[in-house]
Amino acid sequence: MTRIQKTALILAITFIVGVVVGVLGFDAVKDSLPQKVAVQETYKVKGGDTFWDIAAKYREQDCRNLYILEFLEELKELNPSIAAKKNQLHVGDEMIVRYYVEARP
Repeated sequence: MTRIQKTALILAITFIVGVVVGVLGFDAVKDSLPQKVAVQETYKVKGGDTFWDIAAKYREQDCRNLYILEFLEELKELNPSIAAKKNQLHVGDEMIVRYYVEARP
């Protein structure tokens, strides 16, 4: 085996060991993090409501620390029929809202 082949083999083994250790380490950290539980509610649109206002209100309750635009995008994905109407909300429209809270043991 040439020197270059030996070096390539050592690098490959090091990479594989690093990936395995990284995966095992990530699982250990992931298991120690608090679990999140989805809460889904139906929100009835009131006068003056906007997608932004509703997203901001429920984002405060969400434990994932999403940016407002990420939460807003999730809200639109949950309510495609309203989002398809160019995000025009009408009083009485019902929207699905989902946010996450930390599970209690």
